[in-house]
Amino acid sequence: MAAQWIPEDRVDGQIEWFYNELGIDNVYFQAQSVQTISNHITSLYAAKVAAATREDQREEIRLDLEADDHAVYIDTSEPGVSYNDGPRYEQRLQAKYLDGPANNKRFRVETFRSPGNLTGTPRSKATLQCYFVYQCHFAEPNPDPQETRMELISDRIFLAKATKNTLQIYQEILELAATRTGPIIEAFHTKNPGDKRLVIAFRQRTALGIFSALSDLCHYYGVISSRKYVEQFSNGITIISMYLKPVPGQSLDTKFPPIEQSLYQICKETSLLYCIPQNEFQTLFASGRLSLQETIYGHCVWVFVQHFLNRLGESPKL
Repeated sequence: MAAQWIPEDRVDGQIEWFYNELGIDNVYFQAQSVQTISNHITSLYAAKVAAATREDQREEIRLDLEADDHAVYIDTSEPGVSYNDGPRYEQRLQAKYLDGPANNKRFRVETFRSPGNLTGTPRSKATLQCYFVYQCHFAEPNPDPQETRMELISDRIFLAKATKNTLQIYQEILELAATRTGPIIEAFHTKNPGDKRLVIAFRQRTALGIFSALSDLCHYYGVISSRKYVEQFSNGITIISMYLKPVPGQSLDTKFPPIEQSLYQICKETSLLYCIPQNEFQTLFASGRLSLQETIYGHCVWVFVQHFLNRLGESPKL
């Protein structure tokens, strides 16, 4: 362990916890060097020590490591709840790496939620959400916008580790997205009963803020993502893939519909979200006080009123 920051009698436990309890996909361990994984475990241990010293005893672990070509964010959250305060890592990474200034750099994102809670006790609801950001490296960095051959436009690491099923799904969606200006939205079954997969493709920089807004939309319908991936291709198309399941602990009398109905509604409203990913009433939507339709309607009325009241310009000074 780097620089022996972790006490020797705790090293094995921290490694086992990192490997088995955070829900991180095996491809992360295949793609990362031993030194990188060691640094992440050490940093996370330091964040846990800092959290343990909090006077309010809140179950809160936060870690952010940012560089020009990669980033790591780890945060504590309650499944199905959107937070408008705190570090807001999803908004932060999308602003810096996904929606940032247009240049030759493109990034891919892998997000994992721990399957169990932070402390392992029944009273605890806090889980860990891990975000890993990597700069893309393409065989052909500047292809024709209509190019859809994945061996040319895909990130090399993604191309090497993706399953045949994922490659087939992405290939079909890329071919559709290349012929349209709007989004492609498809839902699929997964090997795990009750879980669903939502795949969205769109032209880059046509829906700024949609990465975090999709989380708010899922939470509104009582759904969370156990894994979420963002793949950016050199032909200018972005694909977001989300593995969805109901929020743990939902009772039979819950206000949320079954996962099939929720997914149907999420697919419909993703088209609306694509048009206006962030609106003036976003916090009311994220908190669940208003639906997406209500906030978009309110936003449109707000814009209309602004134009109507200002149609003659500024009032003359008296």
